[in-house]
This record gives sequence, structure tokens and C-alpha cells, in this order.
Amino acid sequence: MVIAVVALGLVPAALASGMSSGAYKTKITGDPALGGALNGTWVVTFSPGHYKVAYNGKPVGHGTDTIKGHKITFSKGAKCSGSGKYKFELAGRKLTFSKISDACVGRRDVLTHGPFHKAS
Repeated sequence: MVIAVVALGLVPAALASGMSSGAYKTKITGDPALGGALNGTWVVTFSPGHYKVAYNGKPVGHGTDTIKGHKITFSKGAKCSGSGKYKFELAGRKLTFSKISDACVGRRDVLTHGPFHKAS
């Protein structure tokens, strides 16, 4: 679970470039990364400049983010020693991330595993 916290410690909350505030949800199954520790339901909730992450309904991380255009930089997280940079696309209620640079395996695997869907 701790590794899972690191993974999502970087999810954004941006109004400026088309990303809207609110909660986005994804479910990971059958992922062998980190011994399967990332498998479960992830919810990232964004507000301007901040994010909160929940794993299987329990809070696991939070932080700040910076958005420029369609790129987001997540501050270092509880389990991530550095920041992570991603390109994001919001199409309707579907949010996807593509890694630009991030050495944090957990965050990278959660964000790029598949689409997040707007939950609220």
C-alpha cells in the first residue's frame, strides 16, 4: 500500500488547461509491478494547485501540482523523493497521463496504467 501512495502522490488538479477540479477514478487489476501492491481502486481528487489520493477508499497521499498547458508537474510525494512530469489529456470524463519524466515507479505505474474517469 505504501508504494501505491507514492504512485498517486502526483495526481493534478488543474482548471487552467482544461482539467477540471473533482475526483477521477481508475481500477488496476493483474498488475505485477511492485508485487501487485498497486492493484485496487485509485481516486485522485484535484483542486486548484493541489491533489489528494485515495487507495481502496483510504487516504494515501496529497501534495501540490503545477500545470502549464497540458503538462503537469507533481511535487515530491510521501514515497517519491522527486517530482514527476506528465502530459495529460482530458476527453469528456476520461483523463489520461503520459510520462515525461518520473523516477518514482509507483506513481508512474498508477498514472499511466489506464484512463481515470471523472467520479464527481
